[in-house]
Amino acid sequence: MLFNFIAIHPATILVREEEQAVLMFTLAYFLGISLGYKTSDKFSPALQQILLPILFIIQICMIIGLPDIAIILQKFWTFWMADGYEISNSTMIVTEIVTLILLVICGTSVYAVFLPRIIQSQKLSFKKFYSIEISGSLTGLLLIPIIGTFSHSLLLTAYFIIMLILYFSAGINRTVLVMLTVIASFFIFQFDYLDKKLSTYYYQNKHNPYSYYKVEYIEYTPYHKIEVLLNKDLKRKLFLNGRIQFGENSHQSYSYYLSEYPASLLTFPNVCVLGCGSMSSVGRIGDLSEKIQIVDIDESVFNTSKKYFGKFNRLDELNNWQFQADDAKHYMANTTDRYDLILHDIPPANTRQTALTYTREFFSTVEQNLTEDGIFSISSLRSLRTEKTAYTKRLVATLTSIFDNYFILEMRNKIFFYGVTKDFSLPDKESLIQAISFKKRKNINVLMKDEIDALVQGEEVITINNLRRLIYE
Repeated sequence: MLFNFIAIHPATILVREEEQAVLMFTLAYFLGISLGYKTSDKFSPALQQILLPILFIIQICMIIGLPDIAIILQKFWTFWMADGYEISNSTMIVTEIVTLILLVICGTSVYAVFLPRIIQSQKLSFKKFYSIEISGSLTGLLLIPIIGTFSHSLLLTAYFIIMLILYFSAGINRTVLVMLTVIASFFIFQFDYLDKKLSTYYYQNKHNPYSYYKVEYIEYTPYHKIEVLLNKDLKRKLFLNGRIQFGENSHQSYSYYLSEYPASLLTFPNVCVLGCGSMSSVGRIGDLSEKIQIVDIDESVFNTSKKYFGKFNRLDELNNWQFQADDAKHYMANTTDRYDLILHDIPPANTRQTALTYTREFFSTVEQNLTEDGIFSISSLRSLRTEKTAYTKRLVATLTSIFDNYFILEMRNKIFFYGVTKDFSLPDKESLIQAISFKKRKNINVLMKDEIDALVQGEEVITINNLRRLIYE
């Protein structure tokens, strides 16, 4: 249990999708247990004395450098099996298969291999041992929410202590056990340093080698691996689980159209921002708003952005904001406040957790929390007119099923949707264009209600019952 929880964030960075990482670990668990129990009687005690310490070291490498292992495998594959270093889809598939095999052999199967050895060496009955195994699983489940929310290093310490106790029970040579204890202690104390170095290697090789200078900050939470990276110009980027959430060079247009533009159509609105990221949208509307409520499930993301991206969110100089650590769905369903402007600043629907905030059910709750002349602002970083995917069309079709009136600002590869409630006096198309104060507005197209309806006619509305097609689209 603890190993899966610790290694899930590196695996998510590797496969780029949380759901796929969870499926990979689930498959690895059952395959590993089956493989371990089937082969455990084929390993002599002498062989286990050699095998288990090796697997211990491999587990450490997987916890700290699973994405880096994948990068090395990708380089090897593309160099020997293809022309050059270009990483193709087939290379990614091969890498994920090899990673799955590593998880099977070095992750869960290791327990199934040496647990029978513990029974033999400790002369335990199967009935007594089974009760110990169940107790261990329950202990792991209890430790995750208790320890995991406080410190990743504490979680690592608990894991390796339990591992070493199991190795001791399996009768591992005392000298080897002492060496493994020293290695585990060194790993825990140097984890932050090693993690930054290996993460820097990963990003420099995953992207342009000259794009990222170093990883400045890392934090693990139950929801994310939070990373702040510096590029060659010493400008910061925010990554959550290996996905970029904010870059100093690219945020201006997005944060303007998501937040400042709709706020300018209102008079000192009461605002709710769902999802924080860097909170550059808060910095945009701080002087235009009466009060700003920030809601995000992960308080550590908020604290990281407040510390490293204060230049953009201006939280230190503004005093009209407050933060609530809560799930957006839960907050919207339970708040009694009504807002003039609600901003959807949550990442795209790549996981079930985020996809639930793109459903008709969620948008209906949002609409109910708007004032009678309010605006809901949400973006899609995909075109409304591409034929490759219906993602944006389905999103817009879902929104039009909730709001009575709306308009879209359309750009080459993204859109901003603004749903308005019944008493909002929607200006005409020319007035909406004139209201744009952002310096780059030449290639912006305004779509009004009738034009939008024609574009999304017949598209499937997103509900909690058809999320799978949205996530894997």
